[in-house]
Amino acid sequence: MTFLPIVQRELLVAARRRSTYRMRIGVALVAMLLAIGSYFAVNVGWQSPAGVGKNLFHCVAVFALAGSLFAGLGTTADSISREKREGTLGFLFLTDLRSYDVVLGKCFATSLSSFFAIVTIAPVLGISLLLGGVTPGEIWRAMLVALISFLFSISAGMFVSAITRDTRNAIGGTFALILLFTLVAPACGYLVKANAASPGPGLFLSHLSPVSCFLLAADNQFSAQPELFWTACSAVIITSLIFLTLAIYLLPRVWQDNPKNNGRSPMNRRPGAIRSDSPRKKRWREKLLNQNPALWLAARDDHKRVSLWVGVVIGALFAVGVYLYCRQSMERFPVMLVCAFTLHAAVKFLIAIDASHGLADERRSGALELLLATPLSPLEILQGHLFSLRRKFFLVIVGVLVLDACWLFDGLITLDLSSDELMLPVSFLGAMLMLMVDAYTLSWVGLCLGLVAKTSRRAFLTTMFQILLLPWVGIMALLMCLALLTEGGISGIEPGWLFVTWFGMSVMFNLLFFGLATNNFFNHFRSHAVMTYDSIKRF
Repeated sequence: MTFLPIVQRELLVAARRRSTYRMRIGVALVAMLLAIGSYFAVNVGWQSPAGVGKNLFHCVAVFALAGSLFAGLGTTADSISREKREGTLGFLFLTDLRSYDVVLGKCFATSLSSFFAIVTIAPVLGISLLLGGVTPGEIWRAMLVALISFLFSISAGMFVSAITRDTRNAIGGTFALILLFTLVAPACGYLVKANAASPGPGLFLSHLSPVSCFLLAADNQFSAQPELFWTACSAVIITSLIFLTLAIYLLPRVWQDNPKNNGRSPMNRRPGAIRSDSPRKKRWREKLLNQNPALWLAARDDHKRVSLWVGVVIGALFAVGVYLYCRQSMERFPVMLVCAFTLHAAVKFLIAIDASHGLADERRSGALELLLATPLSPLEILQGHLFSLRRKFFLVIVGVLVLDACWLFDGLITLDLSSDELMLPVSFLGAMLMLMVDAYTLSWVGLCLGLVAKTSRRAFLTTMFQILLLPWVGIMALLMCLALLTEGGISGIEPGWLFVTWFGMSVMFNLLFFGLATNNFFNHFRSHAVMTYDSIKRF
């Protein structure tokens, strides 16, 4: 028998897939545009080539690190869980295949194109070596950290995918696990080192993060203590192998369907939870059915609001802790903006996941086609899902806005409201307003793209790119144009006006893609809703 037969077969298939080449070319183009933008943004005429090369290296290296860390969200996070939902995973265990064949086969098959995309960034990093200011050691260490981070991301995705069935739980769990090791672990390690007598526990927590490997890869850090870099890299690799080992061990034990617990979270399986056959549950379901039948169908997973609130509360407490610790030694408003933007991004991420998988899951299961036999109109079906999203996220958004208001009040106490500092609270208010605007737009665009896209994963990635990433791409393009067309470059631009420009671009893209998505939804609703299972190609 061939060693790892699924790996061999899936690699041959993935090597011939068009998306493998398209992703490789696309990531290389984005890295080149980022390098060109950073080259002009630092105003070449007023800075030495060594400084330009250093800046270019940092921009591209951070892009490689971010792409590697979140590669598991779009590759391995839903690989095994999808086989569970489709009922095809059990057939694999009827053969001579072992669990490591299935896990490693899915891991290699889904992550091959992403691996090639990460590798294509290496030549772009080499451009900074020609400009100076960067040593060859920094370049190969940065690529090594990117590959180690990529291994960590796909391993975390495989572990979460092996123990879950739902797409949203798989992607959300992977995202939470990556953030836990990437941000929470080094932050806790830093706090422990600052307050504990022995730095050992703090160093252990810090070394679990790929970000620590990235920071220790710099020449000044590596030349002073090279053993710390190799220790951190070894810790991340060992953690990744532990995730893969757990996925291989647990998969044969958790893949079967359990009718009693299927679709319920552990928190809702406690004795005091409301059972589906209880009178209270029936009255609640009848109320939803009278309000909107599509809402009644979409609210079947309302028990997931418990896990949603747990995640949001933990994230909010972590953001508050970072703010309280950093405001003593740093200016308050920059710290507030960073904490608020991070918390807002997490909430928007969760909204995009839930919205893009609503109609997509019903279309795949055939429930949406059954709704077409009822008197419900496309608008009523869409409104039912919007009502479900509002029930789930309205109080979450209100809670985040209340926390933002507390931060803003705390910052205004010590702020000198002069003309130079007036843009800081205005920027913070703009971020609060964009949270509401983006949440509304993500709900509509995610639902509409979930219907017309080939898969729910593609709908989620497209929604995130159109609403959340394109405004930042527009800001980068604007900076590059200013560096080319003006003599002073971007040195004379205040950050507050850049924020106003970002706010305007965000509103513009929201209106544009909101109109395009809704127009496509209402014009092609029935043709997409009746797509058969076999006609939905995998992304």
